[in-house]
Amino acid sequence: MYIFRIVFSFLLIVSCASNAQNFQLTNFSLEEGVPQSQVNSIEQDNLGNLWFGTEGGGIAYFDGIYFNKFDRSTGLQSNFINDLRWINGRLHIATDKGLSIKEGRYFINVPFSKVFKIEAHKEDVFLVTSEGVMIYDGIDIKNYILHKSIRDIQVFDDKLWIVTNNGISNIYIGDSISKIPKPIIAGNFSDIKISGEYMYVIDNSGGVSKFNSDYILVDTLFKGEGISSIDLINNKLWITVVNKGLHQIELPNFSVKRRYNQSAGIPNNGVLSVFKDHQENIWIGTKRNGAFKLREHQFEYLFKGKQIQSLLYDKEFMLLSTPKEIIKVSNKGIDNIPIKEPISSFARFKKNILASTSNGLLVLDSLGIKDTIGIEEGLTSVNIKKVLERNGKIWLLFKTGGISSFSYDLERKEVYNYIFYDKNDGLYDVQIIDFNVDANDKLWYVSRQGFFGFIEGKRLKHLGRLLPKEVKIQSLLIHDNILFINTRGNGIWKSSISDDLDFVNITEDTPLNYKNSQQLVFDLNNSLWVGTLNGVYKIEFHVDFKVKTTTHYGYNEGFIGLETTANTSTLDIFGNLYFGTRNGLMVNKYYSNDGSKFKLPLGFKKVDVVYESVDTINLQNWENSSKVLYLKPNQNHISFEYSSVDIDRPNEVLYRWKLNSESWSSWSKNNSISFPNISSGYYTFMVESKSMDNRASDPIHFQFFIAQRITETWWFKIGVLISVFLILSFSIWRIFINYKKRVQTKQKQLELENYLISLEHKALQLQMNPHFIFNVLNGIKAMSRTNTKKMDEVINTFSTLLRNTLLNSRKELISLEEEISSLNDYIKIEQLMRETPFQFDVNLNLKEASEEILLPSMLIQPFVENAVKHGISTKEDEGKIEVNFNQIGEELEIEVIDNGIGFYSSKKKLKNVSHQSVAVALSKERITTLAGQNTTKIVELKDLNSNVVGTKVIFRIPLITDY
Repeated sequence: MYIFRIVFSFLLIVSCASNAQNFQLTNFSLEEGVPQSQVNSIEQDNLGNLWFGTEGGGIAYFDGIYFNKFDRSTGLQSNFINDLRWINGRLHIATDKGLSIKEGRYFINVPFSKVFKIEAHKEDVFLVTSEGVMIYDGIDIKNYILHKSIRDIQVFDDKLWIVTNNGISNIYIGDSISKIPKPIIAGNFSDIKISGEYMYVIDNSGGVSKFNSDYILVDTLFKGEGISSIDLINNKLWITVVNKGLHQIELPNFSVKRRYNQSAGIPNNGVLSVFKDHQENIWIGTKRNGAFKLREHQFEYLFKGKQIQSLLYDKEFMLLSTPKEIIKVSNKGIDNIPIKEPISSFARFKKNILASTSNGLLVLDSLGIKDTIGIEEGLTSVNIKKVLERNGKIWLLFKTGGISSFSYDLERKEVYNYIFYDKNDGLYDVQIIDFNVDANDKLWYVSRQGFFGFIEGKRLKHLGRLLPKEVKIQSLLIHDNILFINTRGNGIWKSSISDDLDFVNITEDTPLNYKNSQQLVFDLNNSLWVGTLNGVYKIEFHVDFKVKTTTHYGYNEGFIGLETTANTSTLDIFGNLYFGTRNGLMVNKYYSNDGSKFKLPLGFKKVDVVYESVDTINLQNWENSSKVLYLKPNQNHISFEYSSVDIDRPNEVLYRWKLNSESWSSWSKNNSISFPNISSGYYTFMVESKSMDNRASDPIHFQFFIAQRITETWWFKIGVLISVFLILSFSIWRIFINYKKRVQTKQKQLELENYLISLEHKALQLQMNPHFIFNVLNGIKAMSRTNTKKMDEVINTFSTLLRNTLLNSRKELISLEEEISSLNDYIKIEQLMRETPFQFDVNLNLKEASEEILLPSMLIQPFVENAVKHGISTKEDEGKIEVNFNQIGEELEIEVIDNGIGFYSSKKKLKNVSHQSVAVALSKERITTLAGQNTTKIVELKDLNSNVVGTKVIFRIPLITDY
């Protein structure tokens, strides 16, 4: 807060020290197209057009270029206009003969008594008339409060505030009343404006009175003086005092911020209305001089007439030097310190200030010049161009050539650790243009001939000429570890800071119309400002410093100082930019959000169908709505005219459009498009706009549907197809019947084959190797004498296997989890029945859960049983069987691997094909049915010596899941 008060006080002091009025005033009178010199009311529509209501000249809208007039000859019921309001997409016009409403190209006139003012609340339109307050419901004017003494009304907090010659009353909107309630504030008042907790009214006895929420008089401004108008705009009052001009009043403190009088070009008397447009321009309607456009610039003009040669901003003060003095501005006021030699630069040094001159280095304290450091103190030269200080080390750039660094003891006034760099130290060109220190205390320099280098510690490295020889360098700036070079007419170059610089011209394709740039400074939004001899340029970037836009600010844009001076730009902690010029100091006020630039309004101006305007709809209500304009088949020529008004730069508005999902058109100034002979169907037309200085508009759309011609309708086309079909059907009937019979026969044959395969599958599911069952039963019998515990385990496992086999035989598909469970039961029985142990493993490499994958039952068991019976049964060492399930894309791959004697070796030992061989063959057929031919592979596994070490069965089936 302390710093804030200091900076605020500084700006306040400097603003008071400046007598320059930083605004642009433009008059629009009869010569420019205003219908009549007395402008009673100003309003703005959804497209951005400004509307002017005049006394006897009707109305006119202004698009930034031309005025377009409307009066009695074009349908307006009266040329005497008292008030204008844009409500619900229509212009409501208060005239001396009633209410007129402009909708599209036409006027709706509702004759009545004289209408003075229009107010709106939701859907209600209130009118102050010579008979009292009326309500317009869209068709007729109805009585609301009949009282001829009503002078003004305002809608606020769902209340209607009423001003009469007896005082101020209020009622809740919607209440049924027969007369005006008793005044809550008695007095002779006219206009009323309410803002926040306060009410401001014109007191007819003189002045503007301020009342609080308890209706107690708080203050009176211009007491006893005549007030001709009062307007409320963005929490500021604009009051016209008779013979004293227009005053801008700050709220709620109720103090005069600025005065605009006859010396500024605005008449002292005769201001009738004040209006603020979307682009922050103030428009003033007058009694005899038409309208004025008042543009307050974002630049403050300070110390007019002072040539700023150097500048230093500190959190507690600011120093400005002119040829004859140093100006110090702080919260204590403004101090002037006379000087004999001009100061080229400042640098903060501990609690003191260093100032470079052509006659040595000055040391300043709060009282003035404290000391001078020159040749006697150890400097090589006293002609100093620039001074920098970093971490206690002072750097000097000499006009006579060379760079030096040293430390300085303020108490002893002693220079020590002095080092001077010239050609002997590798400084190829001693005429240095500029230097700066980066975040790592490395000093970078550039010479007059374009040679670069740096000094790090005591090491100087010369990098040579890194830019084309014809490029004339002006200054050097370091920002975010990037080196920026400002040139004289050759753009701005940048390079990331490293031992090897690599420069790129970032403004090569940007039209910067300046030849001599003096300053470079970045703002808080990372935009680069370039000070020139003809104002400043603001360069906004995309990522990687790709130029987005460039904007020039000269005299017409409020940069009145115009010619900037070298090394006199800076940024304060609040984001305000300062530019020193040959004629004063310019301050650019910071706006925390670039969104302060207004977004372009955009709307449809006209929609034509077959060259006839669609006047039956309110276009504003159709923009971006779900409404669809239904058109007949012969209404297939549609045209759109749309508009965006940039009052400040009307010729720079660009548009682009698209139809349905097509690509956007290229940007152009054309604000209309036609679609001739468009085919039937639903369409959405979209358009958006943009201008140079403002954000692009939000896209708007309009939906329409073109019906089909009879010949394009689906039922007509189907009828034609049916007719053709009936004509051709008789000639191809026999061929079709024969073909159908062949297909049916083939289909039945396939169904029979599929049925037989299905029966085979089910039969296989029900088969169990009788030898296996017999062996199990004999094993159980033998165990009953020797190992009853093991017998119980075999019986339990065997019964589970039989039960699961019977249950699964009724299912087409079972889960992989169930199949693995049956395999484990079968293997467990085999392991219990065999004297020689063997190992069994199941490996899953699946993306899905095993309980969600489906496959035919007993598809894998025959292969596993074959591996047990014929693969590892005769092995002397421990056997091993491995079953792998792999999910590969949309398929399930199954591998059965054993370390037995091998498939072909076991086959040679078998003289008779057992049941198990039949089961394997049938399983192959089942797999072929599921996945196609040649999908099962049986290979023998061999070691490096070609000895058989096992068998691998591999096949794939489609992946089926239970979801």
